Amino acid sequence: AALTIAQVDQAARVIAVDRKVIEVAGHLYIEAPKNRKSRKTIYPRLTPSGYPLAERLTARIQAARAEQAAGVNPLGLIFPSPEFKLWRSSNFNRNVLKRAYAAAGWRDNVGNGRWTWHSLRHVFCTTVLFTWKLDPTDVSCMAGHANVRTTLLMYVGTTAGVLDRARKATQ
Repeated sequence: AALTIAQVDQAARVIAVDRKVIEVAGHLYIEAPKNRKSRKTIYPRLTPSGYPLAERLTARIQAARAEQAAGVNPLGLIFPSPEFKLWRSSNFNRNVLKRAYAAAGWRDNVGNGRWTWHSLRHVFCTTVLFTWKLDPTDVSCMAGHANVRTTLLMYVGTTAGVLDRARKATQ
């Protein structure tokens, strides 16, 4: 919700995660991320399903720059509210996520489903580990985990087929 143009390096496909939006007593504040731990992460040109993420983000950044130059999006937010301000989490969930979940088939018409916003983080980490084949220590760093043990327990130990792969590797 606090992502701005300045935090995205398009040439390197890197996003600096160095802030978040919180709401306290009806007021929005920008502060450091969880555990005050800033990090950088990459985004792929294409998602595992073939969505042209880099291309779409480039188009959105160009639009945000034009909005900023016109004075309507002074913060240069990548994902501004309809009024070009920071989203309140309740409004974002109701007006953006609920519709996106339905469009992606993640939720039924009542709102029930397994997938959540946080599921995207899990998709990223498992893709990086098992498709891109990066080292778990690198994934731990990109995900902002306190240590690699968290990454290993969360993603390697629970991934479907891990026992079958181990069995085949030891035959």
